[in-house]
Amino acid sequence: MYSLLIVDDETDIVESIVYDIPWEDIGISELYCAYDGEQALKLAEEKRIDVVLSDIQMPKLNGILLAEQLRRRFDHTKIIFMTGFDRFEYAREAVEYGVFRYILKPASNEELISSVAAALDEVRSEIEKKQALENVEQQLIYMKPFIIQRIMNYYITAGRIGMRQAIGMAGDAGILINPDDIFTLLVLRIDQSGKGMDTEKNRMILNNLVQKLLLQDEPALLFDDLDFNLVIILYGQDKNALVQKTKRVEEIWDIFQQSANHSTGLTVSVFISGAYISFGELPISYLEIRKTMLQFQLVREGILTVLGKSNKAVSGLRLSVLSEYPSFSLLVDTLDLQGALDKLTHILNQAEAPDSITGDQILQVYYEVSGTLLSSSRNRGINLSDWADGQEGFFYGYDRLGSFTAFRSWCFMATEAFIRYASDKITQNNSRLVEQAKQIIIKSIMENISVAELANKLFISSSHLTRVFRHETGMSVIEYMLKRKIELAKEMLTYPGAKVYETALALGYTSLSHFNRIFQRYTGCTPKEYQTGSIKPRE
Repeated sequence: MYSLLIVDDETDIVESIVYDIPWEDIGISELYCAYDGEQALKLAEEKRIDVVLSDIQMPKLNGILLAEQLRRRFDHTKIIFMTGFDRFEYAREAVEYGVFRYILKPASNEELISSVAAALDEVRSEIEKKQALENVEQQLIYMKPFIIQRIMNYYITAGRIGMRQAIGMAGDAGILINPDDIFTLLVLRIDQSGKGMDTEKNRMILNNLVQKLLLQDEPALLFDDLDFNLVIILYGQDKNALVQKTKRVEEIWDIFQQSANHSTGLTVSVFISGAYISFGELPISYLEIRKTMLQFQLVREGILTVLGKSNKAVSGLRLSVLSEYPSFSLLVDTLDLQGALDKLTHILNQAEAPDSITGDQILQVYYEVSGTLLSSSRNRGINLSDWADGQEGFFYGYDRLGSFTAFRSWCFMATEAFIRYASDKITQNNSRLVEQAKQIIIKSIMENISVAELANKLFISSSHLTRVFRHETGMSVIEYMLKRKIELAKEMLTYPGAKVYETALALGYTSLSHFNRIFQRYTGCTPKEYQTGSIKPRE
């Protein structure tokens, strides 16, 4: 959402622009007013202003000088001049200071809306360009791993360069390799990828899991070999510390496998050299690992193998349905009850075992369902006991369920219970939020409280408030404020001796003509006509 600053020394014009135009329809959530250039400049220093709609001839600091200051200090802000004077000199200076558009008074609401909307398009375009430049800068940072990949493939996997040349090329790229360090190799093989998964994205997630979970941010060189296996080179001065690092990989491999499956849909195996060698011996160690990998080329379950030790199988085939879009977790997070139940049916039909829930695939389903529901419940600030209906224990031990039939029934029960409870809570929260907003509006009826100020009092964003308020009431926040003011005005005008201008001032209107116009829009008659009863107001 975006912000608009309206600057004019005529308060009637400012209020008309603020209250007569549905700015939120074009994405404006923050509206600010200033009555001279100095006020406008101060607001621009305090707030992020996307578009300025400004008069030119104003006291203290005119529109031309304001545009000069804004352009010099806030180059993202788009400026639209509106003036009653069609002077060439104004137009020339507007071009000089990068004014987005120049329109003549009196301008229709349609012209103001189209001008501001066009300026917002320009703001969006510039934001996208800025983000693109930032992405380029990030890509330059990401180039370092590709340099490592090229050098290491030349040296270790293809044998195209020697040790000294590899160390020299790495140093030229800012990657320091100490030939006196001790090294060991691990190779991760991607055995199976989920259907419809973004391969490049999955590789990034997998690399992050390796660094954060498997290596715990210990120094290492990572690169993909020519067959897209992930090669990990651990190194250091202390052999015992290096041995402990590889043992830790073995110890947490089960957890890593589950995390990789859950996050990417990938099934991976790891092959550990078990040798602690010099940098010059890495190509030979890599060849030994490749030979071992060839012996297991038909094994696709996700294995951990340490050369010289017996193999350890750690997980079975991942159910393909768990990786198909849309995922169960996505459907639960979006509270799509029917979609989640249909997905669950598909998952359970693929995983079904006739006797009991002891199979590895059933365990995968259990972790998928329990993990998703626990995570979504926690993220929404909902206690498990609020919706689990006394069956909380099943979330911490699937063996309590006994049979596959009981397991299947629990999956459906738990999923439906959570989504219904979370959906009801959202409805209740939205209704409560709107009622709180209405109470604040009524208490502040004599003030010109803005949508942004109202949102701040409720500790939410303006865009969320406007969206929820319109959904719950069928009208915008501004429209509700105006209606309540007019209702109070009608009551005040019935008091003995009440004066129209006093009523307008009491309700925060500094312009009597603007108050008359708003009153007539909602009642069909002027305040004076309402007082005298000469015209019957609309209900």
